Formats: sequence, C-alpha cells, structure tokens
Amino acid sequence: MLNIGVIGCGAIGRDHIRRLHDLVPGAEVVACADYFQEAADKVAAQYGIRAYASGEELIAAPEVQAILITSSDDSHAGYVLEGLKHGKYIFCEKPLALNAADCEKIIEAELKRNKRLTG
Repeated sequence: MLNIGVIGCGAIGRDHIRRLHDLVPGAEVVACADYFQEAADKVAAQYGIRAYASGEELIAAPEVQAILITSSDDSHAGYVLEGLKHGKYIFCEKPLALNAADCEKIIEAELKRNKRLTG
C-alpha cells in the first residue's frame, strides 16, 4: 500500500482523491492540505483522512509516502522541492514550475538524491 497526501483540495484535487480512493488498487489517500483549511477539513471528513494546516506539514508527516500536488500553479515548485528534501515520491500537476530557473532547481535537487522521485 502506498500512502498518499494530496495538497490542494479544489476540484482537481478532489477528483484525484476520489479516483485514488475508488479506483487505484494499492493506493491509499491518508492526508490532505489546502490554503483554505475549510476545504481540507471537508475533504478529510468525507474520506476519513487527516487534514494538515499546510502542505509543508503534510509533506513532513511520516505516514505520507508520496505527495500529489494539485494546488495553485505558483506553489508547485516550492512543494516539489520540499518533497524532494524529505525523499517523498511526487506527482505534480502541470506546470512543474513557473520558470526555467525553478525547474533547474528541481532537477538539481533530484539529481543530488540520485533517485527519480518526481513525475
């Protein structure tokens, strides 16, 4: 079983959570986070998972093995870099980052780990 945390509980995030919960064997959504705490709390109650106050807290949580990033575009690079820092598997909705410099930082961080974590 792969324990997944989802950052971003808007329409796209909720749809990913539903698919992971209902259709993907071996995947278990265990946590969520959103800029709007109410949104995270609502999703958490619906699926019986934990709502974190921030994406960074979710990423640092020991029960989260992989993160799915569906938050606003400008937050993607920061969450990806944080996920790499913690050695978590990462799936990020596009765009990965808003500029080439942030993409290069992500590539460098992943190469330092010598393990492919970002998809």
